[in-house]
Amino acid sequence: MNKKNNIHLYKQIENDIKKNIQSGKYDIGDKIGTEQVLSKKYNVSRATIRRALKELEEEGFIDRLLSKGTFVKAKNKNTNKIKNKTIAVIVPVVSQDFIGDIITGTQQVTNDNDYNINLFITNNSIEKEKEYLKKVYEDNVAGIILHPTNSKYYNRAVCDIIGDIPLIMTARYYEHFECDYVVPDNYRGGYIATEHLIKLGHKNIGIVSDRPLIQTSIKDRINGYKDSLSDNDICVNKNYMLDNLCDPCMLYSPTATIDEQESTKEKIINFLKRIENEVTAIFAINDFIGRELIMLAKELNINIPSDISIVGFDNVILSKKTDPSLTTINWSQMDVGKKAANLLINKIENKKEKRIQKVLPVELVKRNSTTQYTRE
Repeated sequence: MNKKNNIHLYKQIENDIKKNIQSGKYDIGDKIGTEQVLSKKYNVSRATIRRALKELEEEGFIDRLLSKGTFVKAKNKNTNKIKNKTIAVIVPVVSQDFIGDIITGTQQVTNDNDYNINLFITNNSIEKEKEYLKKVYEDNVAGIILHPTNSKYYNRAVCDIIGDIPLIMTARYYEHFECDYVVPDNYRGGYIATEHLIKLGHKNIGIVSDRPLIQTSIKDRINGYKDSLSDNDICVNKNYMLDNLCDPCMLYSPTATIDEQESTKEKIINFLKRIENEVTAIFAINDFIGRELIMLAKELNINIPSDISIVGFDNVILSKKTDPSLTTINWSQMDVGKKAANLLINKIENKKEKRIQKVLPVELVKRNSTTQYTRE
């Protein structure tokens, strides 16, 4: 097999198998070989073989039967019609309102285009994510919308499936990996959140975050915070940074254990005690952390915002109900879901190879958790 153009290698294999079917080398009902056999025959990866077979199946040349194999079928006259109009939506949790809004936006677009949604919830488990990706691949879904589970490492199942089935990540994506995504401008959000505090006269500005893992959202927000300080001639002080929390969203998940909740709260309390007489403002990497900061500060008799101003990120419903209400960065979760679904359907139906990398705008929402710095 000619490997000079790896981008179209699957197409060469597809055409070769198609030629063999059309020439009569294979009869209707013949088994043409497993993925493993074909990958050895053509000296390519199984992912490349899967993609070639998927194209042949959509064109009506073959049937792929689970646990049985791949068989030649009679040519279907309606070869351009997409047979399986189901999109898999895989998310870590649905207890957070912003993920719920992404799903709602997705569903509005799929309904308008006569697609169905199958929803899968991983409960922040990489193993569950692998299991569901395998299932939806075997179910031959038309495409996948994935809100990737937080992890130290790439999920190999995601890497294997990209290029074989159209897949778009939402809100965050794998860094240094060729994937399609629709995300808010996390970097810009971190930048303008910190800039808002600087304009209020704050210079000793801390940050509280969960661990910045492989997904880009946390890293981009932290980098926005750091660059905003640097651009205003303020040094980044590591003593003002708490960036090793477990996923704080789990505080509001029904699966969270008491130990997980208490560990996160203890780290925040210790941080507040340590920086109380120095830091006058904090950028919370998301609104869940922002809310915890406000609640735990009250337990320590720290007044928000006169002692410490706080800015969050995501503009979830809780941010409005917190006392004081939380200044935050807003982005439209509904628009992310709609845009991801529209682009995915377009890719499914037009089979475009072009990479999708959409970054949607964010904005500052001023509320009562920030104030002008007045101390000498």
